[in-house]
Amino acid sequence: MITRARDSDAIVYAVSNANRRAGLPGDPGVLRKLADETGGVAYFPNSDERVVESLNEVAGNIRRGYTIGYVPSNPVHDGSFRRVTVRVRVPGRSGLTVRTRDGYTAPAP
Repeated sequence: MITRARDSDAIVYAVSNANRRAGLPGDPGVLRKLADETGGVAYFPNSDERVVESLNEVAGNIRRGYTIGYVPSNPVHDGSFRRVTVRVRVPGRSGLTVRTRDGYTAPAP
């Protein structure tokens, strides 16, 4: 499931609805992995107010998102996964982060 999500080019934002009062914590690791692999974020709100805050943050992330493209140096169409690293550098600023995917799957032959 995680590989299919990553390969779909979709960004997954997961908001857990695990019911802790009923003893159903779910598996937060799966949601975190799914979000991380696709460049999204997983949220685990513990109240109705936090659910609304989480969804507002997701909406903000979508509005502020942008796409960076490049032409890879390896033109081989072999269906392999290729790692990509994105770094942010701004003169006079430190501690900046960027949320990205780990890479992409090259087109298959």
